[in-house]
Parts: sequence; C-alpha cells; structure tokens
Amino acid sequence: MLARRKGDCFVYAARQPQSFLVNRPEYVRHVLVDRAASYSKDTPINAGFDTTIAQGLLTSEGTAWKRQRGLMQPFFARRRLPELADIVLEQFELLTDEWEREVTPDGAVDLSFAMSWLTFRITALALFDLQLIQP
Repeated sequence: MLARRKGDCFVYAARQPQSFLVNRPEYVRHVLVDRAASYSKDTPINAGFDTTIAQGLLTSEGTAWKRQRGLMQPFFARRRLPELADIVLEQFELLTDEWEREVTPDGAVDLSFAMSWLTFRITALALFDLQLIQP
C-alpha cells in the first residue's frame, strides 16, 4: 500500500539515519548485492527487530550475513522459485479465505499478526515442509 502511494523507493522513517523502502527487484539487487558495502542495516528499526525477534539474515551484516546467506541460498535457488511461488500463493489464498470467514463485526483485521503468521507459515513450508495450524 505504501508503495502504491509513494512509489518504488521512498523514506519511511524520517529520523536519522533515514530508512528507505525499495520496491523493485532491480533496486533490491542494487542495495543487497551490487552495492551492499555502501548500505548499512544498522538502523533503529532493525535494532528493534534484532533484539525482539532474532539476529538473522535480515539484520546481520559482514561475516555473519555471509555465513547465514550461504546457509539459506540453496532454498532460494532459481530452480525452486516456481515451488516457492506456489507456496506463497497458496498461503496467501488461505489467509484471505480466513479473513472472509472470520472477519470481526467492525471489519477489523490484526494485520501485524496476520502478516507475521503468513510469513511464518510460508517459511515453515518452504524450508521444512511443515504444515502449521493457526493458534
């Protein structure tokens, strides 16, 4: 939704240091692959994520990031992309079906929980072939 309103690259946290959202594959590749040394993940948002969730691929840098990326790379090989796309699509469809069945009288959806649960389900299926039952 933000990308629709603001475009493919914009500042989403105005405090210093600024945090940017990039929403095109070529921009993501520029930041994460081509010019990774020019960008830092040391932001207040990532610091919060790092301490509350985990020190992982999304927040680590340097040697730790390279080691973690090497461990994860086989799961995202080009030959697996159709399978991953199917998993994402299936899980998204299940989520929207759940919303249609379980919408509250005021139409509210806990989007933070829903996206976290969706990400967790996709990860469990893609990496471990585990089907999860919603709590």
